[in-house]
Amino acid sequence: FGRPTCSPGPVQSTISPTLLPVLAAAALSLPRMQADAASLDPITKKLLASPGLELSPAESRACLVRCIAHGEAVASRAAGKRIVVVLGNTGAGKSAFINYLHGCKFQYEEEDKMVVRDDSELEELMRIGHTNRSETFSPQVEDATDSLGSGFAYADCPGFLDNRGFEINVANAANVRHTVCAASSAVVVVVVNYYSLRADRGKGLHDLLRILLSLFGSVEQVEAHAPSVLLAISQAPVTHPETGAAMSIERYMRTLLSPSGLDTATGEVLHALSGRVCVFHLLGRGDSSWLTRDALLERVRGLPPIGTPSSLFQSVLGSEDRERLRALIAALGKDLRECLSRCELLVRGQLGATSAAGFGEAARLAAELLELRVVEHGFVSSLVEGEVLAAARESVASQVAPVDALFLDGGLDGGDDAADGERLEEARGALRGVGELLTAFAGIDVVREPLQALVAQAEARLASAEERRAEARGRREMAAALQQTLRTVGAHALGEEYNVVREVLALPRAVAAAREGQARRQRALERAHAEQLGALGESGVAVRPREAEDRHAAERREEVLRSAAADAAWEAHIAAAADRLRRRDVDLLQREEGRAGGFWEKVGQGGQALRASAPPAFVDLSRKGLTPRDLDVVATLLRTLPPLADVRALALSGNGFADAGASALADAGAHGALAALERLFLDNVGLADGGLAELAAALAGGAMPRIHFVDLTRNGIGDGGVAALADAIRGGALPQLQTLYLYNNRVGSAGLAALVDALCASGCRLEKLYVDNNQVGEAGVAALVRAVEGGHLRSLRSLHLSGNPAPADLVQAAVQAVEGQAAGDAPRKRPAPQTRDIEAPPVD
Repeated sequence: FGRPTCSPGPVQSTISPTLLPVLAAAALSLPRMQADAASLDPITKKLLASPGLELSPAESRACLVRCIAHGEAVASRAAGKRIVVVLGNTGAGKSAFINYLHGCKFQYEEEDKMVVRDDSELEELMRIGHTNRSETFSPQVEDATDSLGSGFAYADCPGFLDNRGFEINVANAANVRHTVCAASSAVVVVVVNYYSLRADRGKGLHDLLRILLSLFGSVEQVEAHAPSVLLAISQAPVTHPETGAAMSIERYMRTLLSPSGLDTATGEVLHALSGRVCVFHLLGRGDSSWLTRDALLERVRGLPPIGTPSSLFQSVLGSEDRERLRALIAALGKDLRECLSRCELLVRGQLGATSAAGFGEAARLAAELLELRVVEHGFVSSLVEGEVLAAARESVASQVAPVDALFLDGGLDGGDDAADGERLEEARGALRGVGELLTAFAGIDVVREPLQALVAQAEARLASAEERRAEARGRREMAAALQQTLRTVGAHALGEEYNVVREVLALPRAVAAAREGQARRQRALERAHAEQLGALGESGVAVRPREAEDRHAAERREEVLRSAAADAAWEAHIAAAADRLRRRDVDLLQREEGRAGGFWEKVGQGGQALRASAPPAFVDLSRKGLTPRDLDVVATLLRTLPPLADVRALALSGNGFADAGASALADAGAHGALAALERLFLDNVGLADGGLAELAAALAGGAMPRIHFVDLTRNGIGDGGVAALADAIRGGALPQLQTLYLYNNRVGSAGLAALVDALCASGCRLEKLYVDNNQVGEAGVAALVRAVEGGHLRSLRSLHLSGNPAPADLVQAAVQAVEGQAAGDAPRKRPAPQTRDIEAPPVD
């Protein structure tokens, strides 16, 4: 045997895409892998003969995938066979070993090459090459029935660990596994060239270890299945080249396969194979320790088969092949990333094409990259799946960046509502683009679920941002309305701490107004959406309506969240205000306890009845010197002590608490106090128009609905205060009013006319009206006469108008008109006009 020659240098070239089909067709046209190299297509021959031939990444991938696909077809010939897998480096003599077992006769040829003799009864089963390049790119499977028996087959595997070309090497590695895994069982013969061991024992044995480890996966698996492995030394000299002494297997074991000086893994493998080594000669030479053909056949038959080889064997990849695969996958991943980057530009409208088509192209590139999993090696599968997933994830991350940006630098902080809206719409558009990517990649299992998880996270973050913005807008909306409400409440004469009393009253009205505003906004939004969809429908554009519907859904969702946030803010503020009011009331009443000159000291023993478990129906606090602050205490007691809800009459006459005190009383009524009150005495308390207006406002809100007697005599009430009272009556206040005392005030014609008009409009059944000693002129009395004569004040039975500047005859006519209405009633003594101040309350 001659020593292997050196491999030729690499040839740099480029294969055009148009030549790939030719290459595939040439490879697939070979019915048998022992076909002569001269019959191959020139491109295929060139690829096999030129290990350094450079292909583009796409060409390299296609070539690799097609060669493996061809190998899978060839591997089907091993299906169901008891296969003898013959492995070894290129030039080790694998094909010659199989031909020897087959029964071929050999002879030396020029350059010490061993060839099958021309007169051999059996032709060679496997084509023998005499270079350091394998002549095939897939295992050659041939029936071994004639030599080994029924069901056996040989698998002549391409040479390992040579440098025949990246694509062919990797395809061979995959095809070896496919062939072995197709068989029902397998045994392994590793043919090792004597000269490879002699030249560099460490390298030769390390190559042996790499072959076995790549096939079995681990030293443990090699050791476990060592009985099924035969190590055959080929091309060994029969005698020592200098001494002429016969060379035995024992001598070769000592000199070539000694574990001394080797790494642990190689030593363990050699130890496991120590009883499974043989040496042979193709001419049957050697001493008795050398195996003849018959002995080799017997030895191979006796190897225990490895069942279910598909669960054990792996594709064999050299370190250089791994690096080339890594580079190829990275290059294809770069193409995928560039395609996805173009798709992102399409989504943003920066390129004149549809993004769906772009994502379809990206999905095709991803699917083609994943086709490299046909190598069926964990290293390759991990790389391609990781590359595709990383590229897709990077694209998703890039596209959803506008979503992440919503949370940076105080995003959606409400500083610029229009800008926040634009940023949200940009984020929604980005998610629509990601949706197109998901649709295109739906059939790619590696990325589908991880991308769906990423998109779900982005959608959740967008929803969170939308919710945050909506809530911020709702809170800002509430804060603005609250400030307006508080400005309306204003400062009170009783001090800043009293404002909470008015605030608690004003808040429900503010909330009602806010909710009405929300309803108007919702209706306006729905109208705008309908108009936009209608306009888009007329345009005939199919995509825009879908995007508009998505945007409309987001806007509706935001409106709901915004309103809910505002409502929640209102509820929280109402609860807080109510709590502040409770604390304020407790503090006020506690301060009054024992205060010298305070409320309780002023009201004396009679006032203590206010705190009784059953207070009197008539509470008389007249002429106690009560100040506005004292009226605040009275109002607080009325609001907070449940027993006082049953008070029927309240007399506060002769106290100078003026408008501030009347305001506190009005607020108590607005809070629901005095609901059972029937008679209210406020004569000579310093009441002016402002105080009466506040009292009227409370009455208009439904306060003190059962009052039928009101005494407002001897105050400073003018037309403005009476007009406010008239508005309240016109709106339904004081529905049971029968007696109204207004004498000794400053009421003029305008005030009386407003009151008369309100009494007519409301249907109030007023019976007694006292307007003596005011400033009513002719116009006011005339309005009263017209109302009575027109039948609009039929319940009025008693009228007092003396002491006013109106003509006496007109006043007399008005009084007579009222008396005339009562003609059907029992005779009554006409009361004397009130022309002077009185100290005691009028009698109803």
